[in-house]
Amino acid sequence: MPRSQNGELDVSILLRHLVDAEELTVNYALMQAYKKSGGKYKRAKLIKLGHPYAERKGGVGVPYGDPSMINVQTSNFYFGWNKKDPKLAGGSINSQIYNNSPYADELAMGIKGLTIPRPLIRSIMHNTNYWRERNLAKGVRNAIGQM
Repeated sequence: MPRSQNGELDVSILLRHLVDAEELTVNYALMQAYKKSGGKYKRAKLIKLGHPYAERKGGVGVPYGDPSMINVQTSNFYFGWNKKDPKLAGGSINSQIYNNSPYADELAMGIKGLTIPRPLIRSIMHNTNYWRERNLAKGVRNAIGQM
């Protein structure tokens, strides 16, 4: 097993595998973000549906049965997704996906009196948790195999 200069077990191998596992996870989350931001309904269709995302409707009748699904209008939101690659800091591995479109917060929180909140990030996290646990477990197994 690899040892450091003072004879302790070298955990850098484990950390490298865990960061690699988190990279797989953040890429999967980004893929989910694009998928959830690619709804097919345009403004005219949503008007015909009676503004299903309106606060007055409370989310009843939203397309796809999923208020976290975002329909492509101008493509700004769809192409606004970015990620921060995993970094090891203070004993934690930090990574992030985010959307820098000007109305990302309004979609997430809803506009009081106008639209319902859109739980996109919560949905992505829910869909990603299984893969994150699987990726991290595989990273640990791979690291142990190298020690």
